[in-house]
Amino acid sequence: MSIILDTLKNPQILRAKKHILLLSHMRAYTSLFGHILGSHSEVEGYYEMHIGYHSWKSLIRQKQQYYKEHKHKPSAHYLFDKVLHNEHHVSSNLLLNKNVIPLFSLRAPEETIPSILSLYQKVNPTHQFNNVEFATNYYVARLEYLSNLASKIPNQFYYLDAKMLITNSSVALKKLSDILQLNSDLLPEYKNMEKTGKGNSGDHSNELKTGEIQNERKDNNKNILPQKLFEQAQEKYLMCRSSLMNQAILSIN
Repeated sequence: MSIILDTLKNPQILRAKKHILLLSHMRAYTSLFGHILGSHSEVEGYYEMHIGYHSWKSLIRQKQQYYKEHKHKPSAHYLFDKVLHNEHHVSSNLLLNKNVIPLFSLRAPEETIPSILSLYQKVNPTHQFNNVEFATNYYVARLEYLSNLASKIPNQFYYLDAKMLITNSSVALKKLSDILQLNSDLLPEYKNMEKTGKGNSGDHSNELKTGEIQNERKDNNKNILPQKLFEQAQEKYLMCRSSLMNQAILSIN
C-alpha cells in the first residue's frame, strides 16, 4: 500500500531512470564524488542512502525513499547512490540490469585507515572505528567483498582510483562525463546540499563544505598503522585493485 501512496504523491517513481551505484568504502572521497555528480543537472542524489540492492525492486525502493525527501529535478535521468558497507548487500544480477551503472572505487590503506581513525576521533570517540585493528579489518573485509562482487560481473563495470578526484580531477571528471554521456562535463565545483555535513549522510568536514575540490588533507594519524596491519591491508588493496582494473570496461587511474 505504501508504494501506491508514494507513487500517487510522487509519480516520478514510475519514470525510467538509470541508477549510478558507487561501490566503495569509507573515506574514499565518496561524499565529494556524490556532490560533484549530484550538482549536475542530469543527476539526482548525492549521499549514501544506507540501503541494499537485492533485485529490481530495490531500484523502486531507492526512488521511493529519495523522492520522499527531495523534489524531482526535471532534467535528470540518473539517480545516484553509494554503498560502502558489507551489511548492505548488492546483488551481482542487479548490477547487470541495463539501467544500472556500477562504478567501483578504491583508496590506498595508508591513507584510508588513518582517515577513518581521524574521522571517528572527532565525531564519535567511543566508536569501534577508533581502534586501528577494527578499522583495518573493516577495510580488508570490504575490499574482499568488492573483489568477489566484481568477479561475478567482468567487463560490466567501471573502476576509479579514488585519489584521481584530487590529483587529476580534470581527467577523472572528463572520463566520468563521457561514461555517463552527459550533455555537459562534470565540474570540480559543486553545490552544498540540504544534507551536506549533516547526520549520517557522509563527510562532515569543512573541506567538503567549500564547494570545490581541495588539495589532499594532511592527516596526523598517517604513520600510526602498525606494520603487520599495514602489510595485510596493502596486500588486499593491491590484489583487489589489480583485479578490478583488469576486469573493468574502463579504468580511471
